[in-house]
Order: sequence, then C-alpha cells, then structure tokens
Amino acid sequence: MDKNSGVYVLGFAGAVCVVMAAGLAATFNGLKTRIDKNVLFDKQRNVLIACGLYDPASPKSQADLEDLFKKRVEVKVLEFFTSEVKTEYRERGEKKTRTEQKITRAEETKLSLAEMAKAKRSEPNRKLGEMYLAKGDDGRRLYCLPISGYGLWSTLYGFLALESDRNTVVGITFYKHGETPGLGGEVEKPWWQKNWKGRTTHDTSGNLVGITVLKGQGNDLSSQPHAVDGISGATITSNGVSKFVRADLRRYEPYFKSLNK
Repeated sequence: MDKNSGVYVLGFAGAVCVVMAAGLAATFNGLKTRIDKNVLFDKQRNVLIACGLYDPASPKSQADLEDLFKKRVEVKVLEFFTSEVKTEYRERGEKKTRTEQKITRAEETKLSLAEMAKAKRSEPNRKLGEMYLAKGDDGRRLYCLPISGYGLWSTLYGFLALESDRNTVVGITFYKHGETPGLGGEVEKPWWQKNWKGRTTHDTSGNLVGITVLKGQGNDLSSQPHAVDGISGATITSNGVSKFVRADLRRYEPYFKSLNK
C-alpha cells in the first residue's frame, strides 16, 4: 500500500485514535475506584472545613481527616416532602414508597410553586438530599447542607454549615466549579468564605430570607445580618450564589421547622 496515499493516512490516523481511546478507557476504568475514593474524601474534607472542624492552614494527613470525619460527622438522608430522616439511599430496584409514587399538592407547597417547577425540570429526582450532622468542639450539633447551582460559566458545588439554631452560619465552602479564576473563582478562597461566618439565614420573625451576596466589597454590614460582601467583577456569580443558597435552604426548611416544634 502506498504510504503517501490519502487512504493510508486516514486509516493510520483512525487506528491510532482507536488505540489511544481504548488505552484511555482502560486507564480510567482501572483508576475509577481510586478516583471515586478521592472524590468522596474531597467532599468529607470540605464538610469538615465548613463546620470549622478543620483549618487548611494547619494541614493534616488524609488518614487523620478521614478518622476525624468518622468520629465527628454523621451522614443522613432527608426526604424533603415528609421530613423523614433516613440512614442511606434506597438501593435501585427497591419498591418506591407511596410518598414517592405520588407527591400531593399539599407537600409541593412546602416549596414555592415556581421553585418546585424549576426543581422538577432540572433535578426531577431531588426528593432526597444528604445532610451532614456534625459535633462541634463543645459538643453542640451542627448542620452541614450541600449547596449547588449556576454561576456564570458553571454549576458550583459546596457546603453550608449552620449552628445548632439552624440559623447562624458556621462556614461555607466550594469544592467544584468552573468560574473565572480571579473573579467568580474567588468563591473558593478563604478570604471570601470567612465573611459568611456569623451571618444569619432567618429574620427576627423566623422567616427564611437566605444570605444575599451584595455587589462589590466594603459594604456596611452592621445592619445587614443576612448579607455578605460580593466579589468585584463577579456580579453574575454572586447573584447565582444568593439564589441557589436560598433555594437549597428552603428544601430543608420543613425539617428544621419540625425540630423547632
């Protein structure tokens, strides 16, 4: 075969692509267990940071952090529409409960209709959500909730930890996003995250108001307990954080109210 012919060149290029693709697939499958373990550890590490149980400025080994997480954090699963706390997700194939087979309108109104419609479009299976119950240094109960939503370029994933009053913020972290470095990407930096500590999510009447990320920095927050400084040049990311933090808090609100009773 003429090695200078177009057929030979295309065939050779195709063969190389197939071999490389097969090699990459085999490598990924071989490392999948390790990748999954590292992803899980990264989430555990961020839960500890959000709860104030670990300061990245004083590094610890992975083994020490995994042991700390095991001793101080319980992972629970909350069924949003019944406020029932479970110990784990149901295995695939297990028969659905009556609640999951049909969500009544009364249950739906625990969220605003607009937010419920949006949740059904974007996350149709979000009837269950993780909840991390942590023990503070003084033995108090902390509630760490997963948060996620759209910024400017990507979906941001993180954790928001609340004090035992389910109102005061202990800390916030973001462990995965695709926002612009130096702008929206600053959400992952300690200098910005520390501004959340001590902020409150409910007004004096006990109504959920969330946390508003203001425009720019240097705002007077003395009379704004439900707000934090924004990030210069990252207005869309900041607005996105305000919206999805409130939406995610609203999912857990019925459960928190049941505890108050």
